[in-house]
Amino acid sequence: MTATGADGTTYRLDVPPDTLLFDTEIAMTPLSDIEGFPFDQVPEHRIGVELAPEGLEFASPVTLTMSPPNPIPAGGAAVVDFHAGGQDAALASFEVASGAATIQLTHFSGASAFWPLHDEWWRIIARSKARDLVRQIEAAIAADVGLARAQQLRGTQSDSILDIALKWAPVWDELVFGPSLERANAGCREATDAVLGYVLWERQLQLMGLRDPETGESDPRLARPIPDSLLKLKRDHCFEEQFQRCRDTGDFKSLMAFFLTHFRQLEILGVEIDPDDIDLAHLYLERCGRWELDVNLRSSMASAVGTELEKVSLHFRLAWQAGSAAYGLADSRATALADVVIQDIEETRPGCTILISNQQSTDQGFADIKDIDFEQFEDQPPVLKELKVEIVGFGAISWDETANCGKGGNSELAQAVTDWPEAIEAFSGDPNATSLILGKGWGFGHDPFSAELTKDGTVAIRNLRLELKFTHTPAP
Repeated sequence: MTATGADGTTYRLDVPPDTLLFDTEIAMTPLSDIEGFPFDQVPEHRIGVELAPEGLEFASPVTLTMSPPNPIPAGGAAVVDFHAGGQDAALASFEVASGAATIQLTHFSGASAFWPLHDEWWRIIARSKARDLVRQIEAAIAADVGLARAQQLRGTQSDSILDIALKWAPVWDELVFGPSLERANAGCREATDAVLGYVLWERQLQLMGLRDPETGESDPRLARPIPDSLLKLKRDHCFEEQFQRCRDTGDFKSLMAFFLTHFRQLEILGVEIDPDDIDLAHLYLERCGRWELDVNLRSSMASAVGTELEKVSLHFRLAWQAGSAAYGLADSRATALADVVIQDIEETRPGCTILISNQQSTDQGFADIKDIDFEQFEDQPPVLKELKVEIVGFGAISWDETANCGKGGNSELAQAVTDWPEAIEAFSGDPNATSLILGKGWGFGHDPFSAELTKDGTVAIRNLRLELKFTHTPAP
């Protein structure tokens, strides 16, 4: 029988004679799309068909051929078979000829093909198959233990729990530890899976009651400590990959959370934390925890006696600094001081010529990052959802002004100083505020990560405008 999908893919099912014991009505329905891939990016080409009745089994395999308009490549494609609704999907063996995929089925209800597949996707598929194998071995151990305990309750002869563990230990060595250690060199996730294999073996010993409740010791023949070389490999892969993610996305908060989780997991595993590992984590945080904040502040005032305009800019190089607790991650900060740069000072008075001289900054501005929070989406890069920056001071400027007023009039020298307390009041709305926290109104960019904000404020007869640009500037 044949069917054609909306995209032009042709599906043909060949059923050999006598493969069904009874006459059975078979249905074949092409799928409109396929979802639920464990990949960051969905394969461009996705085809599939659902076969009914669900659960139908054959005495000998039937052949399903999928022929799409875009030929399936001989390499870089995968075929899975599945049960109703896509449940229990598993990779299946298949052949490609003339751009069509052929798969042998022993049961219904469906199959799909997708391509192209990149190396990262094959890594995910391999990890998924390894996890399935571990679950199968765990289930088999549980069955053996359950049978032995039932026989012991009945008083019949049975294997001891220790004998069962000793029987399964070499199986775990061969099918779990060995392959996972070989894959550990591929990256952080594979190295983490390898460590998890040791944790799961330890859990099996605990479930079987083979750990002394007081000393935690077990039969030496069952001991499988996590190799130091594996822990170092996991550290190297994961530290670097998490840093690269932070550098590419700006999601510094997730990098902080990763290091905190990493060290706490080592504590739970009973592994002594190497101070060099903490120093290495701090180095990565210092490399990614770098930002630049440019602030332009304009203040203008107009009255019957004249006008005044001041323009200043501040440039902050904010950098992460380690804290005093929790591996230096708690109470850590990202702060910076900035010298005030005077861009322009203008003043007018009716009938006078005002000369401005000796412009200088007399204080520094200070800024602190209070929060950077990203929203996580499945299969998508994180998106910044909150940025909160505190400016504790805008610094201070001073200048001399010489006023020449009227024909033949006297020239007088005056000195003026502005310390900008009105700026914090104007933008915070609080006359008693000692700092300005900016957490709303940011516009975000993503390549590279940046944010911009403009605010207008008024205090007394002075109008102010604040323009900020915040940019993530990680080290390479």
